[in-house]
Amino acid sequence: MDLAEKKYVQLRTILSRFKRIAVAYSGGIDSTFLLYSALHVLGRDNVLAYTCVSEVNSEHALKNMRDVFQHHFAKEIALQEVRLYPLTWKDFTVNDDKRCYVCKKHMYSTLLDEIAKKNCSFLLDGTNVDDLKQSRPGLRAIQELKIQTPLVEAGLTKQEIRLLARANNLINYNLSSNSCLATRVTQGVEIKDTYLDIVETAEEYLHTLGFKGCRVKVDGNVALVELDRNDFVAFVEDDVRIAVLRRFSNLGLQKVSLSLTGR
Repeated sequence: MDLAEKKYVQLRTILSRFKRIAVAYSGGIDSTFLLYSALHVLGRDNVLAYTCVSEVNSEHALKNMRDVFQHHFAKEIALQEVRLYPLTWKDFTVNDDKRCYVCKKHMYSTLLDEIAKKNCSFLLDGTNVDDLKQSRPGLRAIQELKIQTPLVEAGLTKQEIRLLARANNLINYNLSSNSCLATRVTQGVEIKDTYLDIVETAEEYLHTLGFKGCRVKVDGNVALVELDRNDFVAFVEDDVRIAVLRRFSNLGLQKVSLSLTGR
């Protein structure tokens, strides 16, 4: 038994301590693997799945989330979608360094209220060990609200989760990590639906060109494109480059740069 499998055994032991839980589900590999594991350990009658839907979620991300859930879980449990309206939260739209904290606090406070109506006290989040090494203001909200993070408790890294997900035939095991549209707006610039619409349209256009997992960050009329490193050559081909510049210009993005860091 390798280290990842040992940690998986530990995860199942941790989950077995609960009687009834709810998983905050996003469609990403971490929450998918967590929900999959919880269902196997606790059974369908003791597991709830909740997700938050709002203007900061792209249609592409929502479709992916629903498709993954439909493929793996729909025959066992229902996905409860909770509608939120973050553009009405002034402490969120100000877009300062506490934005992610504010958002996570609103989201998980709402979900805690919702699961309480189902006589459920424990909300589980898919944070992994690698997340703790990054600057993630949302983690403070998770800690303050006493949200359970069993993947962290089991010591699972992102790579280990992907390996275990692949071994268990989860279709999104290699899906690129994603974040909400609000993360594409430069800090300090007020988050408005117009910015979110521009970002979503720009990213969807790049998807049609085959650039999966891309991100487009905006600052006024300037766009910074983040791509998988393997897509760099294709992106700078003249026909693609010119098409992108033309489409982005129509969206009001007059300057387009490519991040050499890659994703």
